[in-house]
Formats: sequence, C-alpha cells, structure tokens
Amino acid sequence: MLLLFSVLACTVLVTLMDAAVSSNHNYKVSKPRLYSTAFVTSQEPCKADKLTVYKVVLTTHWTREKFPKQYPEFRPHAQFSKLVGRSHNPSYILWRLGTDANDGVKTFAELGKSDVLDTQSQGEGGIYDEFSAPPISTGSGKTEAEFFVDGNHSRVSLMSRIIPSPDWFVGIDSLNLCEQGSWVDSLTFEVDPIDAGTDNGFTFTDRKSVV
Repeated sequence: MLLLFSVLACTVLVTLMDAAVSSNHNYKVSKPRLYSTAFVTSQEPCKADKLTVYKVVLTTHWTREKFPKQYPEFRPHAQFSKLVGRSHNPSYILWRLGTDANDGVKTFAELGKSDVLDTQSQGEGGIYDEFSAPPISTGSGKTEAEFFVDGNHSRVSLMSRIIPSPDWFVGIDSLNLCEQGSWVDSLTFEVDPIDAGTDNGFTFTDRKSVV
C-alpha cells in the first residue's frame, strides 16, 4: 500500500505555457502538501478541442546540511531518477495513496525503470500525453518537462524515484489544472516522499523484498 512519510522536501512548479496568457502570480502552498488549494487561474477557458501546454519543474533539496541523517554519500550517492508523467482524464490513476502499487509503479519505485508503465501509451486508458524529464544527478537540483492537456484531459500525475531507496519516490497524483472553467496559470507546492509499499526496507540503502 502506498504511504506518505516525511524525510526530505521537494518542490513542484506547474506553469501554463500558452502564449496568450501572461501572469507573474506564483503561490507557495504548504498544507495540504500534495494538493494545492490556492490556485491562480487565467482567463483562458478549458476547451476540449484546444491543446494547452504546461511546463513542470521538479526542484529537489536533498543535501547533507539539510537532511544529515543516513545521508547517502556513495554507491550510489543521493540523486533522483528521471521524472515520468501523464496528462489524463479522471479515469486514469498512475499512483494513489492508500492503494496497492501496480506492477508499473512497483518496478519504477524499486528500480527506476518505466518499461512496464510505458506499455500503456498515449490514447489508452484515459492517457492524453506521456512525458518525461531527465534525472537529477545529485540530491539537490532541478529537472523540467512540457506536456499537453485539453478540457477533457486536464489532470496531471508524475513521479520520480528517490535514489538510493528501497521503493520511495516523490510525485503528484491527478492534479486538476482546470479550475472553475479556466486553466490554472501557475502554482508551486511541496511534495513529500511516498513509500510504494513493495519493499519493506527502512533506510535509503536497505532493501528487503515484501513477500
């Protein structure tokens, strides 16, 4: 079962990229940490027949100074895997707290491999756009990607594996970018590490497979 816990902090920024929309608003949201309730909406309506482009930026803050306990220095050192994401409609679930991880999430959370997740592609099961961003090679860094949405597929889910770890990752689940009929312009919020529940290791370098 996927569980939320607090070890380190990461920040996700989602920004509307449509050239017709311009705004400098940017809200930081603390609690709830996974779901932002303070949105800045644009004047651009969410239309089913119009593509809209967003950019997502994952910024990580995992350093020895900020999180000294069991900080991994080598073999491997602190880092994050590539980011994988999907824009989708309400029927699709990449991962969800309180539910069992599917095979794709299990493989990605334990090994950082997205092969199983990639078997369900764009246009299948409610998925609108598949996207990814490069790995972050250190504990503190940044990676970004762009993705498409439309009025029928206004949600985004994503995840990045914490390396090293038994089966931990950071991500967002089904964030709806259409609020009150208009696209959310920009939001910034913190996400906490998620335990996929497929390996019962207790430390970053501990691996004990769940039977």
